[in-house]
Amino acid sequence: MMQRTFSRYLLAITLGHISIGVVLFYPVFAEMINRGWINVAGPDYLMGAAAFWFMIFSWPLVMLIVQCWNNTNQISNAVLWTGLIGGIIGVSVVPVSGFWLTIVLFIVGLILNRKPSSNSLVAAG
Repeated sequence: MMQRTFSRYLLAITLGHISIGVVLFYPVFAEMINRGWINVAGPDYLMGAAAFWFMIFSWPLVMLIVQCWNNTNQISNAVLWTGLIGGIIGVSVVPVSGFWLTIVLFIVGLILNRKPSSNSLVAAG
């Protein structure tokens, strides 16, 4: 799978993640702003911490998207395997989540990255 193709699908997942976070945590973020924002997400306000970490998870996804956006190289299997393992861990901890979408993306990427074996060339020829 080409990096730019991968980045477009990951962008869709990331925008979904951000949209759900805004809808779910809007009241929490409003409360955080009322509390003064600085040093507000901590043990004294666990919902603020949960909302913050949910939304900040989008940042590394955006960084990966930016890195891959115009790149015509194939995405590395190391990135796909690492993402797949992270997705599996994520689903085991939070089964009702968008991790399922990332698992599908990483599996599709791994399938598309498979090189044709010499046997398939013989069978096709």
